[in-house]
Amino acid sequence: MSKEALYARISACKQEIEWNQKEIVKLEAKIEEYEYIRAKVMRGADNLCDFCNYQSRKISDTKNRHQKVKFLDAYIEDMTGYLQGRDYCDVMDRFVAAGNRLWNKRDLAIERIDFLRRGIYRLEEEIGMLEAQIREIERQEEEARRAAEEAESLYQKADLFEQNLGQLVTMLEVTLDDALIHGMVATNLARFLEEVRSLQTEAEEIALQLKEGVVEYVAEIDTADNYLY
Repeated sequence: MSKEALYARISACKQEIEWNQKEIVKLEAKIEEYEYIRAKVMRGADNLCDFCNYQSRKISDTKNRHQKVKFLDAYIEDMTGYLQGRDYCDVMDRFVAAGNRLWNKRDLAIERIDFLRRGIYRLEEEIGMLEAQIREIERQEEEARRAAEEAESLYQKADLFEQNLGQLVTMLEVTLDDALIHGMVATNLARFLEEVRSLQTEAEEIALQLKEGVVEYVAEIDTADNYLY
């Protein structure tokens, strides 16, 4: 994967992390709302229960005090049924059902937050691995550049060596042309000149090979850079 693609993926991961974090904030606010509303619902249920129990006790006390007043029996029975009977149980069941629904929504929000946090953790791990890949690519790029610089330095040294040999050949040729050089000295000097010329040829070939290698290497680096960036 190219550096451009790696950076693009890191950017996408960070955007997803940011989105997850915003969702978590929204869900946490929802959880607080669910808990607040459920608390109010359950307080309403408790208040209704307390009210009905209180009224039932009052009716029971009235019945006990007025046992001989028969016309109150029907009223007391109706009120007792209203405060403790089916209607009361239906209302309390609705309170409990509403509280349970809110609690279920709260639990689902908590599960969703946990899922999003796990996603953030995985994305952060992925970012770490992607950044490690980028560091490795940059390390390889740096090594390649150092190698190119070393190759260029070798070429320059080889070229300088070849130039020095050329100067030496010129000096030897001038010396051999001097009429004062004769006999064995001239013969040995001529042999040495041929050896230097041979070495100069080899140096030229080495310098040319190094130059071609540097040019090809730089071209390969440029191609790699174009791919990586």
